Amino acid sequence: MIFTNKKDYLCYVQAVHLLQYESIKRNCDFVKNKTVYRQGMHDLSPPTEVILNQDQRAKEYFFILDNTEWPEALDDSTWTKPEVIPTDGSKDVFL
Repeated sequence: MIFTNKKDYLCYVQAVHLLQYESIKRNCDFVKNKTVYRQGMHDLSPPTEVILNQDQRAKEYFFILDNTEWPEALDDSTWTKPEVIPTDGSKDVFL
């Protein structure tokens, strides 16, 4: 996810918290926005607007690598609670 506004990021944080700690599903509008949410990414070539150019001194973006069950749980009617995280490291994410 590449957040450019605070509203989307705060929705994400609240939605993940509700899902992980209270098993409550909450949707966020940005999931439909392909410039913000990119499901199943294994590699990222940033869009041109993300890269600095000669007319800009700085840009700020907030990237999130999400390994939670959200938003897949939103589309799964059988989802009831978060999956137990394996202790063998098989689902760890490295960056």
